[in-house]
Amino acid sequence: MAKVGVLNALPQVNLPFIQSKVCAGEMFRTVLFYQGITDGEIKRLLFVTGDRAVHTFCQFSMEGPMYITFCENPVVATSGTSVSGYNLNRSSPNTPKALMYKDATFSSTGTTLVNRYVVGQTAGGTGVSRVLLSMSEVSPGSEVILDTATLYTMMFTNAAKSNQSMNIMFDFFEEK
Repeated sequence: MAKVGVLNALPQVNLPFIQSKVCAGEMFRTVLFYQGITDGEIKRLLFVTGDRAVHTFCQFSMEGPMYITFCENPVVATSGTSVSGYNLNRSSPNTPKALMYKDATFSSTGTTLVNRYVVGQTAGGTGVSRVLLSMSEVSPGSEVILDTATLYTMMFTNAAKSNQSMNIMFDFFEEK
């Protein structure tokens, strides 16, 4: 007589990769909101990686057209104000090694990796445009992997011919 095995009665659960990073306390988020950005005004962010490569996902919302520039190895004149990244697993004590600053200034912006004009809303339109920043034209919204011990800058220039607001959500995790 053949032996009958017992199957594991517990269901197999496969978490999506990003969700597994959140559950492990390894996913961080920085959110910035700017209001009343004047025409031609530039908002600058500085991102400094630590001793680990950083996987990033950036999403921003704005009311009108904007130029977006993402550069590697800028020459920093002033680092600006530190911006805290918080852990998406609120019960985790983990903190990121990577640092972010707002309102940094540069004597050189470094090598341009992304340079885009985002249309935003048309005249008479309402609401906001939401855009995922990606280095891939083929796969918008895909992650960007930042090198170790490297400086990066993101610059957002208002091209709306009027004041506008903008929200930036920068999610990231560091390799182990």
